[in-house]
Amino acid sequence: MSLIILAVYIDAFGRKRDAVTHRAIIEIYEGKHSYSATDALAMAELYKLPYKIPSLDTSSFTGLDANKHPYPSSFFVTSPNMYKIPDITEDSEDVTIRTDGRYGYGDFTLCPQWYFQGTYYLPYVSRKPSLLSDCPYAVMWYNLKETDFIHNQTSIVSGIGRIRSDLLEKLISARKQLTAKARELDSDPRFTYVQLSELRYSLQLLLFSTVALQCAPQNYTMTLLTFTGCQRHYLEALACYDFLMKYRDMEINESVKEVPVNDRLMGCLTTSVEIATEMYY
Repeated sequence: MSLIILAVYIDAFGRKRDAVTHRAIIEIYEGKHSYSATDALAMAELYKLPYKIPSLDTSSFTGLDANKHPYPSSFFVTSPNMYKIPDITEDSEDVTIRTDGRYGYGDFTLCPQWYFQGTYYLPYVSRKPSLLSDCPYAVMWYNLKETDFIHNQTSIVSGIGRIRSDLLEKLISARKQLTAKARELDSDPRFTYVQLSELRYSLQLLLFSTVALQCAPQNYTMTLLTFTGCQRHYLEALACYDFLMKYRDMEINESVKEVPVNDRLMGCLTTSVEIATEMYY
């Protein structure tokens, strides 16, 4: 029986690290206190991003510390309410479309995005449910296939067509239901015209995309892009609506007590503890 001894050292910031790989040794424990925004249900140590985050500087320390160990240049990504963390080191500085009509890490319907005040509603985008059969707008996560594309047999231009009628009907039905609920906010004294502007804009884009799918035959690639665009516009509009109706009061009302973490939301990426706390509660 062989004996394996793990060589470790304490880095300049007091973290225990492997002497060979220099990776942090994470010690897991469960406390009896309630979770907070700075707790880590999931944690990952990452080393390099393909783009610069203004509030994240890992170049302050270089070389070796007083004990001849390298200064850590890595950073930790943690989440108090996600069991999996996307590997954002595989992200790209360029946002490019994929063959499935989506934008990889840059697609807010697939991955959390970096938080910006101008798109304050994106953390409230709904995640794909584990059971789509229970979701009334499951079509918004449907992956379009070429078999869903019906060619226009009477056209003099080859290769154009539309999506299956049942898929189109589901998109239009979901759009009408969300639009009807959104219109009720026009007469709600709690909201100003400006506060409803993002919701109106997303609904307008949703309308345009469903009309295009219904009335404008295209080739498969353009149909795919219009279809996934329709899905994004719906989920963005729904996020705007949900923020106004469910989560806005939690931010401005100090009397709202801590509520259970909602793991059905996409969330966001941030280097700010203040924003993380705000999003958590």
